[in-house]
Amino acid sequence: MDALKLRRTPLRTAFTKAVNHLQEIIENDPVDMNAVETAFEQLKVKSAKLKEVEDAVLELMIESNCTQEAYNIEFEAIEGYAEKMIAWQVRVKNIMKTDALGQKDNHSLVTSSSSSLRLPKIQFQQFSGESDVKCIICNKRHYAVLCSKLPLRSGLETESVSVENSTTASSSSSNVLANQACTSEVLLQTLVVVLQNGNHKSLIALHVFCGASKKAYAACVFLRVEYEENVFVKLIQAKARVAPLKDISILRLELLSCTLGTRLAASVKNDLNLPDVRIYYLTDSMTALAWIQHTRDWGVFVFNRVKEIRNLSDVSSWEHVLSEKNFVDILTRGCSAQQLIYLRWWEGEPPWLSENPVQCPRSKQVPYEKTINLELRKSVLVNTAKRIEEFNWHCKYFSSYLKVVRMIAWIFRFFKNAKRIDVCNTSEITFSEFDHAEKIVIKLIQMENFEGVTDEKLRPLKSFLDQFGIL
Repeated sequence: MDALKLRRTPLRTAFTKAVNHLQEIIENDPVDMNAVETAFEQLKVKSAKLKEVEDAVLELMIESNCTQEAYNIEFEAIEGYAEKMIAWQVRVKNIMKTDALGQKDNHSLVTSSSSSLRLPKIQFQQFSGESDVKCIICNKRHYAVLCSKLPLRSGLETESVSVENSTTASSSSSNVLANQACTSEVLLQTLVVVLQNGNHKSLIALHVFCGASKKAYAACVFLRVEYEENVFVKLIQAKARVAPLKDISILRLELLSCTLGTRLAASVKNDLNLPDVRIYYLTDSMTALAWIQHTRDWGVFVFNRVKEIRNLSDVSSWEHVLSEKNFVDILTRGCSAQQLIYLRWWEGEPPWLSENPVQCPRSKQVPYEKTINLELRKSVLVNTAKRIEEFNWHCKYFSSYLKVVRMIAWIFRFFKNAKRIDVCNTSEITFSEFDHAEKIVIKLIQMENFEGVTDEKLRPLKSFLDQFGIL
């Protein structure tokens, strides 16, 4: 079996190289079909040789009473090569079929010299400037923002629209889409809003509305121009994003809408070339507003977004607006296509924004402190007790080195006498006792100044401990 496996290894390598070579040929533009056929035939030969050896390996494994797990592993590896071969057979067959169909359409081919390729004719339709789709309302071909024949409906009712000198909506609906219910009232393709233009001095400001719900969060930007004694307000840009799939609180979604609003305002400011424009940011979330206005140790999520908001906007420009006065709610709560036409949001504007001066409808509600503090960074206090040992206690009694050593020697003498009741040694300190006490004093001094052999101060030196534990 080992000999068969040794023989199988180069066959598998050759099979993989043949597959890679065939892949390179197919990726060339144009594809050389002769090279494809040759490479595929070589691949089939290598696959047949490999299959013969693989079958022999499986038979020997059965005869040698191998484990079921080992057999399954070997079988899956063999099946992988077989599946690759089947996939390439189908792929090459499709390539051949496509090439054969292209060669049959001789009437649409342009032939140059015998050494050149035959390419299909490409016919371009002449653009007339008119739409190829008829309007199902007025039966005319046009790219309409909104069909002029379509009356504004009240509510969400669906009524049949009669148009003079035109076919019925039902007969023309097939030219647009099969589902008339989706297109019978909405023909919005391109929207162009004309802004106030002139060389007169005017006071320009941007008002950004931010809001969120469980479904989405959004922001929109209004351009407000005070021109002479008139006030013009127009919607410039709006953006909505679907709420993340993972569970996230409304408060965090409100903060995401504020982040989106600051990005949107920065983009509009740059695109309209208004470097000194005054920007007002409005949100109906008191909690998000408190996060932006206070610099505390917020959690990671709130901290990163508040940091971006404060970098892109002035904190003093953020204000609170009542939820019912927040114009961005239509984006966050969702609405049907019929509601979009009925509301005419592209022409709409907050009525209070047209007043001079602007009277923003604020709430007198105070944010709940506990709700705000929910996003404070969690800090853990760890109290550890460290035992500090005094090693220089012996220096408090004498200033003489010899007296300190003798004191230590007498302490050890007292310790020995306390253990023996029958004999009490009262003679003078011997040399051995003095030597032992001196070693103890040296060790105490070293323990006070060094942390052992690995101390940073001793790193340049080759320090070690002797038999008495002294450095």
